[in-house]
Amino acid sequence: MWNYHTSAWNPVTRGTDSGTCASGAINCFVQGTGIATYSPFAVGPSQPLAVTLASLTAQGGADRITVAWETGSETGNVGFNLYRSADPAGPLTLLAHVPSQAPGSTQGFAYDLRDLAVQPGETWWYTLEDVSLSGATTLHGPVSATVQAPTAVTLAGFEAAADGTASFAGLALAAGLAAAGGLLWRRRRQEAVKS
Repeated sequence: MWNYHTSAWNPVTRGTDSGTCASGAINCFVQGTGIATYSPFAVGPSQPLAVTLASLTAQGGADRITVAWETGSETGNVGFNLYRSADPAGPLTLLAHVPSQAPGSTQGFAYDLRDLAVQPGETWWYTLEDVSLSGATTLHGPVSATVQAPTAVTLAGFEAAADGTASFAGLALAAGLAAAGGLLWRRRRQEAVKS
């Protein structure tokens, strides 16, 4: 049994058992002491190869949610599975598989993925799973974000001339701003559909 603590995998000593702890025995256990914070555990005859995750975030935009993560190292990593769900408890749906930028590297990398299959006001939860060369997996998260509602152009003021007629320049400016905002929103939606 191994415990990932202080940036390294450390062996956890075998505890006392009720009989012999021979191969195939079912009465063996391990006991970890002095572990002050939650950290991953792994079972194996040798030290596991780990992905060290430095950060995992989700950021909502007007028509997307961007999930970003950064690793400190990717020794033995083949890639990541990114899952999403409408609830932090699941169920999880696979959104994408993202290959490692350099499988087996001892250095870290930055990743991001844009989820465009979202609607304004929706909140989504994302869970990241790293996959090792041996097929072992570790889950990270979840993190969440809410899709922002599109912003509309609003008229802050309106001036009238002394004779009570509206300013033509003011009306033209307001109409132009509203049209530009509508075109920008439509273009973003079309790009999201194409993606």
